[in-house]
Amino acid sequence: MSIIIFEGTDHCGKTNIATEFCKRNPDYQYFKVKQEQSFIEKVDPAILKQSHLMELNFFFELARQVRFNVAMDRFYPSEFVYGALFRDIDEEKILEFDKLFSELDVIIVLLQKEDDKLEDVLWTNEQLIEIKKRYTHFFEKSACRTMLLDTDSEDLDWEISEIENFIKSYDRKRYVSK
Repeated sequence: MSIIIFEGTDHCGKTNIATEFCKRNPDYQYFKVKQEQSFIEKVDPAILKQSHLMELNFFFELARQVRFNVAMDRFYPSEFVYGALFRDIDEEKILEFDKLFSELDVIIVLLQKEDDKLEDVLWTNEQLIEIKKRYTHFFEKSACRTMLLDTDSEDLDWEISEIENFIKSYDRKRYVSK
């Protein structure tokens, strides 16, 4: 069983890289929760906060008990980032789940672009830089195997190759592509 989580700011390549990774590695299934921002904004923040923790617990138990390979387009690291910036989340609770997921050998691939290349219609450049800082903060605290991948080149073949090489280099906890 292998769980790979692709994380990063909007428009850093998560969906393209994760779907291409699955095409090239057919033992993996692609998964993305598709929630509209407008729906999330309508939910009471206290209910949303509690539901995220329940979802983490459910998925952890599912992953622990059922063997499968999945490439996830965002997961709990996003809650660590966006929850801290826009909701009152318990950062330590998310890190407790991170430690549990590390026991399942979860791999987190943090995709990043240089600050001047960050762009999105929902967020200002300043907000994206803050989001990127929160991802870096999570990356430093995570108990999981983590990889930092610069996606400025938008070279999909190289990016997939780097990820596959990282997966093969099981003995290293932290890996930063150059």
